[in-house]
Amino acid sequence: TFPYDQPEKNFLDFVREEYVYLSSTQKQNDLKSIAEQFTMNPPESSLSFTDQIWSDTKTYDAKRTTFELNELNLKAVCDQLGISHFHYYFCCFLLTLRRYTSENDLIVNIPRTTRSCSYENAFGPFLNIILFRFEFDASHSLKKFILNAVKKWIKAQEKNLLPFDEVVSFLRDSKKLGRIQIYNWFNYSFAEKDNSVNINSKHARFPFSVNVRENSQSVELIIEWADELIDDHIAQNFGASFANACLKIADDFDKLKNEPALSIDVMPGEEMTRILSINREMDSNPNLLAHKYFEKHCENNGEKIAVVSGDRKVTYNQLNEMANKLGAYLQREIPREDVQKKPIVIMMKRDEFVIASVFAIWKIGAYFLAISDDTQQKLHQILLNDASDFQYVLINFDRNELEFELPSSVKLIDVRKILEQPCDYELEDNLASFNPSDTFAYICLTSGTTGKPKRCLITHEGLAIFGKACLHDYKMDSFEMRLVNWLPISFDVFINDISFVLLMAGGTFIIVQRKFSMDPRVMEQIFIENKASFILATPQFASSVILKMSNESLQYLRLLLLATDSFYQNIFRKLREKLDESTQIVNAYGPTETTVGATFFNGELKYKTTSGLVPIGKSLRGIFACIVDPITKMLSPFGAIGEICICGRTVGKGDVKTTMLEFTGDQPVFMTGDYGRMLPDGNIDFIGRKDSSFLKVHGFRIITKINKVPMTEHGKIDLNSLKQLCLVEQTIAEKFSEHIKHDFSLTHMERTLLNYLTTSLSSSLPIDVDTNFRDQGIHSLALMKFANLLLSESIAGFEGVADLFDYPNIKLLAQKIEKFSTIKANIKTKVIKQAANEIEIAIVGVAFRLPKDARSFVDLWAILNAEKSLIDDFPHEREIDVLSRLDELNSHLYKDAKKFKGAFLSSIKKFDNQFFAIPAAEAKHMCPEQRLWMHVAIEALHDSGHINDLEGKNLGQFFAASHPEYEKVDSCNDAIAVVGKLGSMITRRVSYQYNLKGPAVNIDTACSSGLVAFHEACEAIKSGICDSAIVGGVSLYLYPSQIGTHSDKMGTISPDFCCRAFDEKANGTVAGEGVIAFVLEPLQKALENKKHIYGIVKGTAINSVGRSNGITAPSKSSQKEVIENALNAASLSPSEVNLIESHGTGTELGDLIEIEALKSVFNENPNPVILGTSKPNFGHLNQAAGLLGVLKMLAIFMFKAIPRALHFDKPNKALIDSNIVVPTEEIQIESENFTAGISAFGLSGTNAHCILRKFCEKNNDKSDRFCYEPEQSTSF
Repeated sequence: TFPYDQPEKNFLDFVREEYVYLSSTQKQNDLKSIAEQFTMNPPESSLSFTDQIWSDTKTYDAKRTTFELNELNLKAVCDQLGISHFHYYFCCFLLTLRRYTSENDLIVNIPRTTRSCSYENAFGPFLNIILFRFEFDASHSLKKFILNAVKKWIKAQEKNLLPFDEVVSFLRDSKKLGRIQIYNWFNYSFAEKDNSVNINSKHARFPFSVNVRENSQSVELIIEWADELIDDHIAQNFGASFANACLKIADDFDKLKNEPALSIDVMPGEEMTRILSINREMDSNPNLLAHKYFEKHCENNGEKIAVVSGDRKVTYNQLNEMANKLGAYLQREIPREDVQKKPIVIMMKRDEFVIASVFAIWKIGAYFLAISDDTQQKLHQILLNDASDFQYVLINFDRNELEFELPSSVKLIDVRKILEQPCDYELEDNLASFNPSDTFAYICLTSGTTGKPKRCLITHEGLAIFGKACLHDYKMDSFEMRLVNWLPISFDVFINDISFVLLMAGGTFIIVQRKFSMDPRVMEQIFIENKASFILATPQFASSVILKMSNESLQYLRLLLLATDSFYQNIFRKLREKLDESTQIVNAYGPTETTVGATFFNGELKYKTTSGLVPIGKSLRGIFACIVDPITKMLSPFGAIGEICICGRTVGKGDVKTTMLEFTGDQPVFMTGDYGRMLPDGNIDFIGRKDSSFLKVHGFRIITKINKVPMTEHGKIDLNSLKQLCLVEQTIAEKFSEHIKHDFSLTHMERTLLNYLTTSLSSSLPIDVDTNFRDQGIHSLALMKFANLLLSESIAGFEGVADLFDYPNIKLLAQKIEKFSTIKANIKTKVIKQAANEIEIAIVGVAFRLPKDARSFVDLWAILNAEKSLIDDFPHEREIDVLSRLDELNSHLYKDAKKFKGAFLSSIKKFDNQFFAIPAAEAKHMCPEQRLWMHVAIEALHDSGHINDLEGKNLGQFFAASHPEYEKVDSCNDAIAVVGKLGSMITRRVSYQYNLKGPAVNIDTACSSGLVAFHEACEAIKSGICDSAIVGGVSLYLYPSQIGTHSDKMGTISPDFCCRAFDEKANGTVAGEGVIAFVLEPLQKALENKKHIYGIVKGTAINSVGRSNGITAPSKSSQKEVIENALNAASLSPSEVNLIESHGTGTELGDLIEIEALKSVFNENPNPVILGTSKPNFGHLNQAAGLLGVLKMLAIFMFKAIPRALHFDKPNKALIDSNIVVPTEEIQIESENFTAGISAFGLSGTNAHCILRKFCEKNNDKSDRFCYEPEQSTSF
């Protein structure tokens, strides 16, 4: 209430005062204050895990749930702290949000009235949204946290007049915030209940919102969420936790107020119980040493084939005899009390001797370290650190193949010779006292870069638990086990394969030599001959080999187990489509420290998550897996990102670091360092490796090796000190880059690999050639990129990503590759041209003629934006003119043929011969292609600013056209008439007219001609053949008769003359006419001359189909290759491309192959790639088709929008579940570096692709363009 003498204020008073504020210095100070809160970009704190993002232009169905709190008394808490009810609920909300996001740094959007009390009775809901950022301090008690949060909120309210949109724009413009998070909304209201009815909205107002409605009797917590974005279970669990927090803190505040705020678990017991119940116990614990399971199979089925290696087949009994004989020898060599003291090294080629050696070692109670025969330097490195850790090395190759001298203390044993010699002693079974739980089966070692290598020891019990769990969960007893093994023995998954086949399932172990493993044809033969039913593979192997194998070779496959790397959902779908329904596809996960595997997924994909990966599933039976909050170490709720932890008896011993968690009892817990989240169905979504090697400052990722981040006395990052440290690192990185070039201690191959690796890492931070990749923080995704780069460069001797695990540092990898130096000379190494990186090309002039008299960008955009189709009947005047001039034979042929519709130019006969000083007698015999090109070429040259200095200029012409048909209507054979009807004279006309000295080239590769001409022009400029160039193309029809390439038999023309490119009902293309010209010159030259730049040519490429399914048939592989070559020429990755203006003819086969080619290049992009085509609007411009794609792209650059696709209702099946998207509504362009690819694929088999980028220099618009309109008319 206010004194009665206070003047009444109305709505206009409020508006006036707000207007004063918006133009005041106070507002500017408030904006600066807001900016101080965003010196670093906040992490994502959304409850959504889907790959969809909230869009203000889309409606989402709303769901809601309500929690009623009837016995909540806040008086004691609020009085003690001096806070309001709103403050209390808001702090409980923050605690709950922090629990469900695992982030200490949160952003909440809070609607708040901007009315001061003097306007409380004024009309109008003057609301604003306050962008509130809060960062938890782990050291704060509950009481201190609440008071701190309230203090920050009160301070935030002081700026409640700042318009939300303006705050967001300011933060974006000042690069303080990349993308505002509008996910988390909190609102509070107090009002007594009345008889009014609340009608809930059908659509969600926000992605996720919490509304607290309080009255004097009760409190309602209303949780509302967008159904498509947030899972029901997570929203409901959040609501239950929020309600629990409100009750728990109020009831026990005196007990809790001095406890750390983050230690207070608000998650209800019901959710914790459900999460823990996902893990399953094993029916009975294994109590045998590993080899005993093998011996049982020998007793029950001894004559069954156990191992196939090349042309050798070994039965279970034979393998057991080999193991016994070798075991007896080792038993005599090694005292029983010493067998568990030091591991026996197995350094062998993969064959039956390896497996016999494994069982022999187990039979004497010893354990082993496996090293592939071709990674001998790894053993050498280990022995250099400490040779006393090893005493015996088993081999199955000649001693002269050793690459280093063994220390005298280490004994070398050739297994083959031991097994060849007669044996007069037998193996004694003296392991009765050996307990599987503390008897080691094998060991894995780290690289030892920080001192002595760390040992990971796996017990027989852990191996047996893992094997029995897989037998049950993978249903291995439901089919005949015939496993194909292709991975090296140094991979712990080699032991995985032995465990599956020879210990648990009693199957057959089929060994494939590495040199054949990546060859689909050889693998097909092996699969067929052995009726292979099981293979463990990497996702890369599955994509590169399995997908390329025939269905016949895969007919017996019952289990495909994917492991060791990220498994993307699109690969899963391709495999699922290819393989029989009876084949299980399992995605497995587990670090070496937890006995190879811990979790598995073998269901159908239910969620499309932000990771884009196939889930790693649920824990194997007898193994405990969970997600833990990385800060509080509490069990993470469903949907929250945290660290993946593995618990149980499969966790290794030795130097494996374990911990204990409150909810896991006395079982050791291994913190994997990998991040994930538990999906509502209990499966774990793998996010990626925990990465502590970088910081984000001002929203930018900063790679750093700084051990301790400098802080201010107030506990914030000291940006000035950090900047200095980063500059020091940058200097070190630059020196390292130079060091690679001049370090003569490095071999040529080591230097080459270092360069490729630094390219893959997008960093030049020092890399140690002797240190393992993983120990230098190089994660698996970077290694995949490194591997793909080496494969793309055809580095001879490098066989794939598996080599990076066999040879885990630069030195070892270089040594392996150098062995193939003699082979390397015979392998063609792909060389990517670097010319595109040296000179960039600018488009500085444009002119065109299209149907409906479209000859400006305004005309063009009006057609595209209005979704117009220009398809119509052939112009009547032209039809009469043509038919009256044809000879008798052609007249009957054309009149009797059916006509097609198309997008035709309204007139092609106007020509100003006087302007070009061409006599009328000569001009009347000039074909329309020559006339139109002269008009359009001069317009483009005028637009580019070249018109005044053309005389004698080294300007090239590259023109696309087929042979003119004008001779059919002009039978004159005079010399002057013949010149006018030759296609080769089209470019000659312009070069003759202006004395141009550059090349004048006519190109005809059918539909790709225009883009091929564009490529040739760019190459000519880069190579210095010409200083600049004009590129053009023309498409004209003498008469629209359905004969030749347009006949019904060809099947290319749509029967209803409607091009539905990429639509489910696409049935063909439609004809189009047009003339297009571009002027190109070096970008640097254009900038120096202050030319208007329509776009930048980043790279171009052309290729040929070669031999395909038919002489006119398109080819997916050649289309893929030409796009990749253009990207290479542009020095761009597929992820940097935003849009593809496709060839898009609308034919069933053409669309399908083009989609599949695009998917193979762009389907891994983090963001969708927009797919466009102009043929539904303008028809197929034949030789000029690719140039129309370029023209459309320049219009998109100019109008900063992508038009909606025409005649597109339901997507082609090949587009479903892909990353390629046809726009169904106009899309605005915000990026200044918008990049697009344009494709053109010719009937001739010649393909072309061009990469364009929007030119982003400001204020470069051009208001006036020259367009020559001839007044005179020359008829046919």
